[in-house]
Amino acid sequence: MNFTCVKVQRTDNGWGVTQSGLAELLAVYASWEDAIDYARGLAAGNAASIVEARTTRAGSPCGSCSAPTPAAWCT
Repeated sequence: MNFTCVKVQRTDNGWGVTQSGLAELLAVYASWEDAIDYARGLAAGNAASIVEARTTRAGSPCGSCSAPTPAAWCT
């Protein structure tokens, strides 16, 4: 099954949200919590979506940011 990955990661201007297959950021938030809320909202609209969040640009995914369904990380 192919998943749509919604990613949250640190940018120069805050926390960027992007989606697999798209080259540009969908949104940038000053608050990490706002970025996660937006990413979860995007993922909730598609049962084949997962959310990946990174606490730093080079950091690993954080366990507190699980996907709505299925609970998995994208690479």
